[in-house]
Amino acid sequence: MIKNGDNKLIRKKKINKIQTYLDPISQGDDLKVSVKLTDPMKAKLNQWGFSHPPVDGETLLPTVRGPATRFNADGRWQIHKDLPKEDRYIRTISWSWTDWQGNHYEDFKDIHRQCYPRTLISPPGEEIAYIEVAGEAYLVSRAFKNTVAEHKAIRSAANVLLEMCGECEFIQANLAKFPPMKIKRVTWKFLPPGKSPWSTLHAHLSAHLKASPSTLKVIFDRQKTIMSYKPDDMYVGEGGFGDYIAYHFKAKGFVVLECVRKGNAIYVFDKNWASFAQLSKGDIIQNGLHKARIVHTDGWKDRLDKLFKLGKAA
Repeated sequence: MIKNGDNKLIRKKKINKIQTYLDPISQGDDLKVSVKLTDPMKAKLNQWGFSHPPVDGETLLPTVRGPATRFNADGRWQIHKDLPKEDRYIRTISWSWTDWQGNHYEDFKDIHRQCYPRTLISPPGEEIAYIEVAGEAYLVSRAFKNTVAEHKAIRSAANVLLEMCGECEFIQANLAKFPPMKIKRVTWKFLPPGKSPWSTLHAHLSAHLKASPSTLKVIFDRQKTIMSYKPDDMYVGEGGFGDYIAYHFKAKGFVVLECVRKGNAIYVFDKNWASFAQLSKGDIIQNGLHKARIVHTDGWKDRLDKLFKLGKAA
């Protein structure tokens, strides 16, 4: 059994085989993945989604900035090249033209391609907490058990911290190095209501999105369409939720979750916002909790309108 202070610091880009690092820990024992933060590490916390300055207990899904955080937040596609190709919606583009009379037109066009079938490997969705103990600051994973069933999750958490800080270590949670804390989950930021909610959202999207003008037109059109139904509240995702905007329609009893990444979809949930906001990304997307899913393909505005009029999108 590892004793407090005997943990080996891991410094590498990623871990492929986790077993080697877990051999010194007894089977079934509790453990956490941790990093003791240096000043240069603290200076970069904001880019991973933490507040500036960070708050003790702040817990979030780290912002996607590399392969480990991308897999953790979004999963990975497994391509089946042994199967026949199929038609797939890729994205929507904005295009414009001028007729011979000089009249200017603009429209949106879906792009489809023949692609190999694929299966989504679900994202681990491991959250990381910032905590302060005895004057020192740490990033810490949730508690795991050293069992074969947990090894993939432990490896994901370790690789996320390695990508964030360049190092990590395994400590045993039952040694109480990190006492129980009140988690302050940072998932959504409320956009204050006002006379011009679109200008507030537009400013947020413009500051956070890296996309071509054509792609931005498509994204902005989608948000304007949803906002035309007059949501009561709007929230933007933080950290690994940065691709999402949540629109709360109190009278309808549902939340519309819009992914601003090109080629994604709208999810509709009939849960109240207080409980919905506490769910992890894995809970939201993977566990079939959504009431409806509207893919951004031709006719999506009609399906969304049907949702608001009849309560269903299909």
